[in-house]
Amino acid sequence: MAVLYKYGYKRPKLRKARAKWEEVNLEFYDAANLQFLMIMLAGTGLSVYNYTFRCEELDYQLMGGFLTAISTFQGELMQSGKKEEDLKKEEWEINYHNFKIYGLNRENTQYILILEKSPSERQKRVMEDFANQVEKKYSIAFQNFKGNTGQFKPIDDLIQKYFETHLILPQVSVELPQKELNKLNRLERIIYNFGMSLTHVQGYFYTANLLESARSMLKEETGEILYHYHSLIEKKCFRAMGLEELQACQDGSHVEPTELGPTLQKLLQTARNAEERDYFSMAIEQYTKAIPILKEMNRNDQIVEIMKKIEALREKQSHEIKNDLQET
Repeated sequence: MAVLYKYGYKRPKLRKARAKWEEVNLEFYDAANLQFLMIMLAGTGLSVYNYTFRCEELDYQLMGGFLTAISTFQGELMQSGKKEEDLKKEEWEINYHNFKIYGLNRENTQYILILEKSPSERQKRVMEDFANQVEKKYSIAFQNFKGNTGQFKPIDDLIQKYFETHLILPQVSVELPQKELNKLNRLERIIYNFGMSLTHVQGYFYTANLLESARSMLKEETGEILYHYHSLIEKKCFRAMGLEELQACQDGSHVEPTELGPTLQKLLQTARNAEERDYFSMAIEQYTKAIPILKEMNRNDQIVEIMKKIEALREKQSHEIKNDLQET
């Protein structure tokens, strides 16, 4: 019976699980590979829509001119036997410095994806689906373009839908009530606590940071950790931080003096209530938010006291995580 269980049930189940892990792993790989996207009017070098997946911008005008020159050269080399409509649907890929550039040609437009590495077959399908959807909505606008690029701003929503940009943006943990925490499985709960701790330390975290922390303490395979992390994102236990929000977080926000007193009182009261109920993550979060306000008010003695509380709470939280690990 033991042999039958191992080979007839356990191994097939593990294979199915690993197939799911691999699928999620590819989603993250594809998202991390993204750098920039452009939509150009065919044959003009004019980019009518640009999108950056990174905290930096590209010289789109220069890139547009370069791609137009490449496209012209490419057309001259193509076999004359090809039909014109076939050329308009051509997909192509080139290397340029540290970029991989993948393009799709349509009747009036070119869709350009600038990547760190060559696109996977899945990523090519996503690009095809994205281009088809954009053409369906904006083909007439492309044909009659008179300079108004603002009309293409809603394409941002399609970018987020098809390319899953939330996977590469910095993440913030969302405070969950105990009832929702209880619904998480063991591994999800541990990963959630890692994310919460990282959020408290620096205000946000990247997927790579969380994976590094999780791998150092867990015996599970990376694919399994990533799968459950993805599950937490879908359950809205983590939320993606927009680039503007990230910039504001990095710059630091100023609190007006008139708001300091009431804000501080509310934070400390919430923290104490959470501490009494052993809601460690919530207590740490509220105490951490209080520290910049205390600095503004020059309450150095109280800052030392709060920092000691935070350290004690983190130690309790660490014991809780270790207990979860021992349960397995």
